[in-house]
Amino acid sequence: MKSMRWMAATVLLAGLAGCGSTKISDSWKDPSMEPKPMGKIVVVGLTDDAVSKRVFEDTFAKALRDRGNDATASYTFVDAGPETNPDSLVATLRTAGYSAALTARPLGEEVVETQTMGNAYYMPQGYYNWGSYYSMSYGAMMSTTYNERAGRMLVEANLYDLGSERLVWAVRSSTEKTGKIREGVDSYTSMVVKELARGHWIK
Repeated sequence: MKSMRWMAATVLLAGLAGCGSTKISDSWKDPSMEPKPMGKIVVVGLTDDAVSKRVFEDTFAKALRDRGNDATASYTFVDAGPETNPDSLVATLRTAGYSAALTARPLGEEVVETQTMGNAYYMPQGYYNWGSYYSMSYGAMMSTTYNERAGRMLVEANLYDLGSERLVWAVRSSTEKTGKIREGVDSYTSMVVKELARGHWIK
């Protein structure tokens, strides 16, 4: 039996913890396959971090169900850890009636540095008497130029057809790191689910 490439290495999905807004960089679909709703979907978070795995899988599965899809978090019924044999896992999922697996893997992090130049603004001054209060003489002031560094997590989401074990759809994106795990997973999930629906892979 073929082995699934998406289970070939340990993937730390915990990188999404503490991320915010998500932007798409690239997307791909199997040109030989006509997109259609994939049926019963299992969401698999490949990470040793139990909390991140459950948050990711629960959030993704709920977002899919909210659109009318049949989706389940893998941790609720099967061991899908980094040591799991991929062939055995595929057989288990097929027996349980799943036709597709949705997973994700981080590609690394990038740091974006931006410089904000000083801007002129005006400060009210001269409130020494009633007349000066009404006339409000505004003096020009200057703000300070500063640099800002923002970290972004690069992530690739993959959709596999469990019947053929083929990758049928993938999207790469970057998600801003904010320090709040729920915020990051919600942002990422919303983006991926919208792309799946736009591509007609889900309802």
